[in-house]
Formats: sequence, C-alpha cells, structure tokens
Amino acid sequence: MHRLLVLALALMCAIATDAAPVVVTPKHRAAPPEEMLLGGPLAPVSPADIPLWSRGAMLRVELDADGRWDGVLPDDGGGDLRIVPVSQARDDLVLTLDDGSGRGPIRLTPATESAGAQTVEIQAIGFFTGYDVRAHQPGRWRASINAPAQTGVAYLAFATESPAGLLSARVTDRTVVGRPIEFRASAHETRNGPVLRDVLMEMIVSTPDGRRVTIPMTANDGGVSSGFFTPDKTGEHSVQIVARGGSLLRTAQHTLGVVAEDVIVGGGALARMSGQGPTLRIDIGALDRGRVEHCRVTAQLWGTDGRGNAVPICWIGGMTMLQAGADGEDSLPLDVDARWIGRAGASGPFELRHVEVRCPRSLALLSGSDAMPLQIDADVAGIANPGRILEEMRVARRSEDLGFVVDLDIPGINRAAGGHNLLLVHGYCADGNPWPLGNFSGAIEVFSDPEANRSHDQFALLLNALADTTKSSGVVAHSQGGCAALHLYTYYFSAMDWAEGPRLIQSLGTPYQGTPLAGNLAALGDIFGSGCGENADLSVDGAAAWLSGIPNDARSRVYFWTTSASGAWCNFFSGLFLTNPEDGVVEVARGQLPGANNMGNTVGQCHTLGMSNPPQYQDASRNSEMNANAAR
Repeated sequence: MHRLLVLALALMCAIATDAAPVVVTPKHRAAPPEEMLLGGPLAPVSPADIPLWSRGAMLRVELDADGRWDGVLPDDGGGDLRIVPVSQARDDLVLTLDDGSGRGPIRLTPATESAGAQTVEIQAIGFFTGYDVRAHQPGRWRASINAPAQTGVAYLAFATESPAGLLSARVTDRTVVGRPIEFRASAHETRNGPVLRDVLMEMIVSTPDGRRVTIPMTANDGGVSSGFFTPDKTGEHSVQIVARGGSLLRTAQHTLGVVAEDVIVGGGALARMSGQGPTLRIDIGALDRGRVEHCRVTAQLWGTDGRGNAVPICWIGGMTMLQAGADGEDSLPLDVDARWIGRAGASGPFELRHVEVRCPRSLALLSGSDAMPLQIDADVAGIANPGRILEEMRVARRSEDLGFVVDLDIPGINRAAGGHNLLLVHGYCADGNPWPLGNFSGAIEVFSDPEANRSHDQFALLLNALADTTKSSGVVAHSQGGCAALHLYTYYFSAMDWAEGPRLIQSLGTPYQGTPLAGNLAALGDIFGSGCGENADLSVDGAAAWLSGIPNDARSRVYFWTTSASGAWCNFFSGLFLTNPEDGVVEVARGQLPGANNMGNTVGQCHTLGMSNPPQYQDASRNSEMNANAAR
C-alpha cells in the first residue's frame, strides 16, 4: 500500500539484489576561494538558515475500537478548505464536518454528490480521496471520522486560504546519539510578516524503533519557541512541529539522520608530497571510535601572504576512510594539487578551517573543527603560480591507495556491456524505469532498483557498480537519480569520467534543494508500514548539506529541466505542502541547481503518473533532445 502511495505522490529512485563487495576509488576535489567564502556554493551551511515554511497541517488522530474519532479542526482561513483524510479504509471512510453556522454537517465520502449548502469538489488521489469545501466560514469545526474497517491511526491533511504559516528549523548542526538537538519555530501572519503571539508549539519526535515523544516548546519574548530532544538511537528520526492558537493549526515535518559519534577530529593536520606530480597528501588527525565506513570530509585550506595576513588558498573535499598511521595516530586523508598554494602566493603558517566530517548515509555532521594548524613537511615555497586554474588542479591525481571496499546489493540491469552507453536512471522508491525506451537510441543501460530507499551515496555507488563494465557512460536521470548521478561524478572515479559528448548528466524533476514532502510522506509510515520511509538527503536541510560539498566544476556538467502544473496543483495532497509552481513533488524553486545549466520549466507536466497533467518523463520531444545531446 505504501508503494501505491509513493507512486501517486512521490519522487522516483531504484534496484534487484545480489550482495557483493565492490572496490571504489574516491575523487578528491578542490575549488577556488570564491566558492568557499560567504555566499559561495561551498560556504559552510547551518540547518538554522534553511527553515521550512508550512501553510498546511497533518493532524494525526487515533481511531477507537469502532474506527471512530471525534475532535476539533481549527480553520483560520474562510474561502476554500482543502482536506484529505488518510487511512487504509479509503472507500469505507466517512468524514463529517460542521462549521457551527447552522447549515448542518457536511458528510464526505468518495461517493459524495452534494453537501447541503456547501460546494464540494472531490479529488481522487491514488489511494486517497481529497475534498475542496468551498465558501465556508472560518472558526473551529467539529470533525469526526467513521472508518469501521480500520482501527489505530489515521491522518487529516488540510490547508486553508489563510496566508498565515509556520516557520521552523533545526538549529543544531550535529545530530549524534547522546547530544541534545534543538528546533525553533514561530507562526507568522504571512511568509515575511509579523510573528503571531499566543501560539502554543510542541514537537513530536518519532524514533526508528517506533516511539513517539511529545515535547512542549518554550516561547521567548519575541514569540519564537524552542525545544530539545536527545536521541538514544541511531537512524532516521522525524520531528513534527505543531503550532496551535485560536483557529490556527499548522504543522511542519522534519527528517534527520542520527549517527554515532564514531570519529572525532583531532587538533591538527600533517601534509606531505605524495606520489608523482604535485599532489599533497593532507592527513587530518582524528580519533577512531569504531567507525567502519567511509565519510565525506571537507575543509578550507588557508595560508599566509607576504604581509603576514591570512590568505584563502582553496576548498578541498571528498570521500575518505579513516586510516591508521605508522605512529599509531589515526587520520582522514585528503589529496590536493599543491599548485593551489602557488596560485595563492601563500606560505606558512598554514591552517585548515571549517573542517567537517559527515556520514555518507545521511550527511549528518559527525565531527568538525573551526580551525586547526596544518604542518606541511615539504618545500612548497618554490611552487610556481600556474597563472590560471588548470583542469587537473580541480581533481587530485587518482590514488589507488585511497580506495575502499563497500558492500552493495547489486541490482539487475538491461545493459550493453563494454560499450559507450547512455544510462537511464529513475528516482526514489520508483517501481521501475519511467523513460519510454522508444525515445532513446544507441547503446542504452536501464537502471532498475524497484521500491528502494537509498541515500545519494548508496544510490551513486550502485550506479558506479552497474556502469563499471562499460567503457564510458552518460546519464539521463529522473528525480533523485539526478542527485545520485551528480554525487557519483563528484566523489568517485567512474565510467562517467570517460564519456564524450555535449551533456554528461541530464536530469528532470530533480529535487537538488530537497522537497518539503520528504517529511510529510514519511509521517504516514505508521499507517502504511515503513515502506520507503524517511530519506534525510531529500529533506530541505539535508539537501543543503549535500550541496555544500558539490563544487561548481561538477555542477557545470549538469543540464536540468523542471515542470509545473497548468492548473492550481499537480496533486491535491502534495499541493497542501508545496509552494507553486511545483510538479506535485518538487517545487520549481527547489529544483534549481546553481552553477548548472538550467534548460527551463515546462508548464503542463507533472512529476509522475496519476497527477493532473501528463508525466514529465513522457515528453518525446525533450527525450529526443536529451538522447541526441547525451554524452556516451
């Protein structure tokens, strides 16, 4: 059932399984100072700077033994009330509303033909039925659900025409077991309007083992509320912020990955020349507390100019594994081309700033340091200024000694082994390939990972394993598949590095900046089972953390398209939580990838099947263009 829900509403991703160890070789990238300084794409980000704005609500209700619930539904809007009861008992569910106007209750079922004096439009939404109740009075509705075929949990998702909303954000950067995590929230008259007072806030935390904990939030004099929780388990957590005041009810759903504190960055770093050419190996001191998988490490390299002032040299970053040194000290190695030092005209003392170590599964911040000294055991004073940024300076030389093994469930695939191929990729939790094969020609591989929930890193490693037997590969990707392809090209050596042609990565409907739906869909897991579940990489703040490690040089290889509905929304349910224009899953604004090639927005196409407009991936003209321009 959850799969049907996601097919009706969700992003697209995917895989069939044969577990196998795979050796991968990471890329270590560098970028010029302007990309890492304030306002640049690689500047450090905080989730506090990426709040969610919600004008809708997802109200969780408990059905009694007879499948009934009675309660109050605050409505501060007037005009239209859009409401979706979410339950396993769709056809047998009766929703009754009474606004207290004396006109009598409104009884809503999938077969509703009239509702007294009210005008009701019925929307079929895959596994749900939605109702647009028009010309009503704001206030506190009496509401009831009668679903005799179901007990347990149901949801009421709704939105009014009121411009008031809830602004909420996680303000704690690190999400590790045993450390408090803080959220802040405030209600506003409009998106940028005054704060609404006398609004009570609470946060409802759902843990990986199925617990739900309600925590009251405390408001300050400015009307901003804050609350904390301390996780005791690793895994994906969801936090729902609930705002109630008078006739106002708003909710916002956050998804975050909690990790163990397996690595702690030490107090310094040591660098030396490594191998042939001007490659500098930087070993960042770290304490190993049991970590077994790779991690993403990013840092800013700074030196000193002739006047003794600090000078930015470059940004460095990539995937790496914790390594034990000969002296017993553990380290996280990163390679960088030493000519960046010559370009900056820098000398010692050197330091690393804004060092971040993130878990690849959720990009949760494991450890970090604002600044640490860097000792360079090599003569770098004589490194000449190359005069310009050479392409080989952006990616350090391939070092096989940095390779590591990952265990993957390798999916099945329709492949043209050994060729110069085009890889067609779907997205999050898809049931298969969405691309019409008749729109593409030549050597084609079709990625298929049905109903799978993968982080960007897991997804990218699967793409890498599947394309490993080819000579070269370009990518046409839908939804999360675009993120996975960009992740692969950024962080790992692969068949993509050998592809030739105008466009290496072409993506459609990709949530490069996340989607508010990532949390709201995950919230329904207690009805439909865990299914595809939470995915922190697709959340708004998770996407920001991911993008903060993607240099413009990698982004420039992406060509992306967005689409939007020709009417009010693509999907009645998702339209409660998305800001127009949107495609039913991805807001056009959050589908943008700064530094990449924006190919435009098409009106009249939605994210997938079962929405108000045709699915975006069935546009034969666009598909033909992507096929003709694809790198292979």
